Amino acid sequence: MRKLLFFILILFSCQPDEGIEENLIQIDLSSAKESVDNLSDFFSSIEYVMLEDSDTNPLVQPYKIVSYDSLIFVEDQELDNLLIYNRSGDFLFALKSSGSGPKGFNQIEDYQVAENSIIIKDNILMKFIEFDFSGNFIQESKHQLLSMNFAKGNSHEIHFFNNVIQNEPYNFLTISGSDSSYSIPIKKGFEDIVFVHQSGFTRNRKTSENFLSLPFSYDVFNFGYEGELKKRIRFNLNSLGLSEEERLLFENQRQEPSQREFSLMIRSFYPVGENFFFNYTSNLQNSYLGLLDSDYSLSKIGKNPTNDLDGVPLILVPWSYHEEGLILKLPSRRIAAYISNRSPVEEIKSNLVSFVKAHRDELNSDRHVLVFLNR
Repeated sequence: MRKLLFFILILFSCQPDEGIEENLIQIDLSSAKESVDNLSDFFSSIEYVMLEDSDTNPLVQPYKIVSYDSLIFVEDQELDNLLIYNRSGDFLFALKSSGSGPKGFNQIEDYQVAENSIIIKDNILMKFIEFDFSGNFIQESKHQLLSMNFAKGNSHEIHFFNNVIQNEPYNFLTISGSDSSYSIPIKKGFEDIVFVHQSGFTRNRKTSENFLSLPFSYDVFNFGYEGELKKRIRFNLNSLGLSEEERLLFENQRQEPSQREFSLMIRSFYPVGENFFFNYTSNLQNSYLGLLDSDYSLSKIGKNPTNDLDGVPLILVPWSYHEEGLILKLPSRRIAAYISNRSPVEEIKSNLVSFVKAHRDELNSDRHVLVFLNR
């Protein structure tokens, strides 16, 4: 596991919530209104942003990335720091892991960004610590939950245990005031089989609803603005899908399934505007990107869409999302290699030319570049 995990008793009076099946939404990926080949079928433009780096504030291993209005928040998984940049990639300040004292944190298990609020969950010190968008300390509070992801609302918390049993064999716990409720049992055999989400809960800012894709499944769960479990969204991958038994055999024993190409899970699910993007990858290193309409009907799907917007060979596995689209992570050397042997496109619909002009001397320095795909 990525972070510290151990077991403690959770001192809550909890009733498991089993009433989700009536709100099941099933999505057959063969029912897409449109099968597409190009990135322009999903997006209208691309913006490249190089994150400023320095010896005093290095970014070693970027992990969870959050775009919020004009700010970019990046967790450094290696140093357990949270670095904050403006939308142009200029470094603003860092929240650094400073130890076990008051107003400090030791590690970042997960973090959440809301209006002028940054909340970090530290599973070593067992506390939440909150800062404002200028890096000023607001408050801290103790917690007793070794969840790997969380979502806080005005009067509730949702916790995700990632197939690790704590007190009760369930994946989710919602706490609202003095009430708490477990939901979604951990499947037998999947105990302690962990897949760490780089995005954690994804939030629709307009509705305040949260989404999370369950590891090693084709299910995405939707929680309402009060933290209540609303919907299970289940994808049918057809020929690429595996049974639970096949997924379990592959994870535990690396026993290959019978089909040549397969996918183990829905990797990511992002609310963008009135729509939803989802992504899954296969053992053959194919990446599939899909778009749902607001009613969860399948609008379009593409396999390894070609970047016809500017030609740069992108790694089309979304790392995060923003209000107008998705965010990819790209090593600067990949752009350097492309511009040295450039494949022409009819019309460039990105800031590639100005980006290269501004950062040409840095492209071969193994810098971190964020790629904003815009609807």
